[in-house]
Amino acid sequence: MKKLILKTALITFLAACVVFLAVFGILSLAAPVTMMNFTASLGMDGMSSDYAYEAYTRSDDLGYLALAAEVSFANGSYQKADERFDELMARGDFADYCKARDESAGAYENTNTTGTFAAYIYSSSACAKYHLAVTDEEKVAVIGFAIEKTDGSFPEYNAVISLAVEARRAEDKDFCKQLATVLDTSEKFDGENTDLKNVKKFLEDFE
Repeated sequence: MKKLILKTALITFLAACVVFLAVFGILSLAAPVTMMNFTASLGMDGMSSDYAYEAYTRSDDLGYLALAAEVSFANGSYQKADERFDELMARGDFADYCKARDESAGAYENTNTTGTFAAYIYSSSACAKYHLAVTDEEKVAVIGFAIEKTDGSFPEYNAVISLAVEARRAEDKDFCKQLATVLDTSEKFDGENTDLKNVKKFLEDFE
């Protein structure tokens, strides 16, 4: 009798697993947004970012692509983040999307806003590229990218500052020195800019 009960329980459990997997598979294919939210609620950020990207490929909604890139970066999936940031920045409507995000956040009304959405994307992208850079050439390219994506006025929030902070956090003395040297020789920024001076000091005072 006990064997029969155990056998019945096992069959019921296996049937439930099959149904769960079937439902999971169907939702994955038919409702990526639902699965994105569901996996995010469970702390499964990697899967959530992939579902966000799937939602983007189906809807062409830049919001999902931006989310997929942001979550990938926050989750330490730098290769996916880099690819998705590049895809986002390459979109012809990227500037309009960033402007809409800024307006939604009140960036054009609040003078205390730390930076535009575009600056945030450029900064995150520079940091993702930094984590992927291995050779000297790749590291030079990362610095070049950060400088290219930073406005000549050197605003208080930009890709160069974010890259400097990321390198310091990683205790990468060689890269910090390399970045400081490039900033010293760059003609794009005003050498008297206070924020620029602080960044160079921040890099050079590495202990």
